[in-house]
Amino acid sequence: MIISEIGEHRMNTPLVSAVITTYKRKPEMVVRAAKSILNQTYKNIELFVVDDSPSDYEFRDDVRDALAGIGDERLQYIMHEKNMGACAARNTGITASKGEFLSFLDDDDEWVEEKIEKLMEKMIHPEIGLVYCGHFVINEMNSTITEKKCRQLSGDVYDELFFSNFIGSTSFPLIRRECFEKVGMFDVEILSLQDYEMWMRISKEYKVDYVDLPLIKYYIHLGEQITTNPKKAVQGNERFNMIHKDYLKGHRKADAVRHRSLVVPYVKDKQYVKSFSYLMKAIIKNPLEFTDNLEATTYFLWIMIKGAISR
Repeated sequence: MIISEIGEHRMNTPLVSAVITTYKRKPEMVVRAAKSILNQTYKNIELFVVDDSPSDYEFRDDVRDALAGIGDERLQYIMHEKNMGACAARNTGITASKGEFLSFLDDDDEWVEEKIEKLMEKMIHPEIGLVYCGHFVINEMNSTITEKKCRQLSGDVYDELFFSNFIGSTSFPLIRRECFEKVGMFDVEILSLQDYEMWMRISKEYKVDYVDLPLIKYYIHLGEQITTNPKKAVQGNERFNMIHKDYLKGHRKADAVRHRSLVVPYVKDKQYVKSFSYLMKAIIKNPLEFTDNLEATTYFLWIMIKGAISR
């Protein structure tokens, strides 16, 4: 495509703002993520890399220099003076951006090159606030690649979304900018379920759609991840339930699911009394959910027996 054609293409397509938040990643991984955005088939993109690493991170300057070495004017690097958390970093990117649509990418994931093009095709009606997609799971520990199809749910999905985060991580969806203007920014107080809690707020006000294609490369590796920290998982689930407590009071099945969501984190954090309490509350609220209640009970008992044997 010659330069004049690129300019015309950008004029006829809305600007999409992409935001990568990075925390203590080596330069080659951040560059990999950035190039997967800059190499999209949809060209009218601006990219903000928000570096939320602590000021004493040894590779911080290397990350900045490696990104500058890409040499793409669409890329802007923003450095936080100190670590502020992933939600604050995403909010920094949103505030700096100008696009009509936004999409995020974790620094250890990649976009398939047609991601934005395919998701933009579904953003045809103003009532659609978010479009999500399927993904590949790339397990770097055992060198396997698995395709994960997305749940095919569209329209008003607010009620259904309480039962599971079928939209996925922040790397997955494309979001209309006005969603953040209406429902607010990412919650900087929540330590896990940050993406899920945002999707709840958006789906309450907007319709949702999907593209049934794997358009994300989601990596599993030995690096630091929120989901492996039980204290953050406990805090995130507790805060999620508090934010949506008014809805949950009137919906027993959803409330039972949210109570069950705390059984495993509390067990992993060795708060066994709390775990058992949430298990009992979940069973009382929805005793007919035999399979899920049995699974949660079995897990709790297995941990208790395992602990007793190891003493």
